Amino acid sequence: MYQLSHQDDLEGNGMLQQAPEDHTIIRKAPLAKRLGVSRAWLERAAKDGRFPKPIQLSARSVGWLSTEVDAWLKARAAERDAAPANNPFEDFDYED
Repeated sequence: MYQLSHQDDLEGNGMLQQAPEDHTIIRKAPLAKRLGVSRAWLERAAKDGRFPKPIQLSARSVGWLSTEVDAWLKARAAERDAAPANNPFEDFDYED
C-alpha cells in the first residue's frame, strides 16, 4: 500500500495534488489477493464499471483508493443483506 503524503509530487511539476489524508492507495496484486480475485478480473471489472476505476501512478503502475474499494465492498454487502434469504438448508430434515 502507498500512503499519500505532503512530500509526493503526483503531477510531476512541483505542484502537489490535494487528497484527503485518509486515502491509501492499494496496488493491483495486493488488492487482488485481498478480494480473492485475479488481477485480470480487476482490470475487466474496472473497465466495464463493475469496480472502481484505478488511479494511474506512473506509466506502468496503477492503484485503487482504499476508500473507494471499501465503499464498493460495503455496497456488495448491502446488496447481499437486502436480497431475500436463500438458505440451502431450509428444506433439510434434521431428524436422525
